[in-house]
Amino acid sequence: MTNYKDDWDKHWNSLEKKRPIFNFIVQVYRNLIISNAVNYYFEKYFSSKGIFIEAGCGTAQSSAKVNKKNRFLVGLDISFPALNEAKLNKKMDCFVQADIFRLPFRENSINGIWNLGVMEHFHKPDITRILNQFYKVVKKNSNVILLWPPNYGASEIVLGLIERTHNLLSKKKIVFFPDEVSRLEGKQHAKSIIDTTDFKLHNYHFSWRDMFTHGIVVLKK
Repeated sequence: MTNYKDDWDKHWNSLEKKRPIFNFIVQVYRNLIISNAVNYYFEKYFSSKGIFIEAGCGTAQSSAKVNKKNRFLVGLDISFPALNEAKLNKKMDCFVQADIFRLPFRENSINGIWNLGVMEHFHKPDITRILNQFYKVVKKNSNVILLWPPNYGASEIVLGLIERTHNLLSKKKIVFFPDEVSRLEGKQHAKSIIDTTDFKLHNYHFSWRDMFTHGIVVLKK
């Protein structure tokens, strides 16, 4: 992932230009299903006030239904094209272009961090580095919520089948997302990664709320 900023800039720039139908389908899925699940876990594990960071927010479409209450929501991403799209989410209070390996926040200053479809793009040593950054900036007793696609998730089954079928029949290859090198294998796999950090695995969900798309990994500081 040495050039992962370039990879993600290319990904976000290509959506409307090269994959408008795919982009539309994903937007509908995020709006109708994923965003409701995000709000559910937000209410379950985050306090009703404080500063919360979506670390690797992309377009932030999946967080559009978060109930703000007294929460200050920050969208953070390394890709400027993604942040331009994310500005359409009016729930966000501000946006920060930054690298999740080097978060620009004071220690023990953040009430919670969440993201969707981020961790699977990194190898285990890099995931440990990222989570240690999260641990550094969140307050004691705060939670981190990671919506992390597993090998057996709905998105992998459906999109993987489409991608493989298309690439088998066509000379023009398609790749829906940058490399997903660390999809979850289950709760114990998640725990084995979390155990390399100072976090504790607080809870794990895999349920109908997001149509079995993500493993919901909840960490506690």
